[in-house]
Amino acid sequence: MCSADETHQLRQGLITEDDMKQPEDTMVRIPVVCRPGETVAQYTEAYKRWLKSRKISLASLQDNPIKERSLWFQSSILPRPL
Repeated sequence: MCSADETHQLRQGLITEDDMKQPEDTMVRIPVVCRPGETVAQYTEAYKRWLKSRKISLASLQDNPIKERSLWFQSSILPRPL
């Protein structure tokens, strides 16, 4: 996940997705938009609860980053409790 500053720079066209890659990264990090007052830790916990409700463990996705990314996206488009 990228920082709020990176997200702002990406939106403003100051950096590209390639600029966001870390040397060991094979995929571009995806900006995460949290709700006002929500921390990345809270967002991550909500994702873990979402996975658990679908009987999927985060550890089971360790060797499948494409599947994990897909699930992060799926969980983010659904409404989360405030």
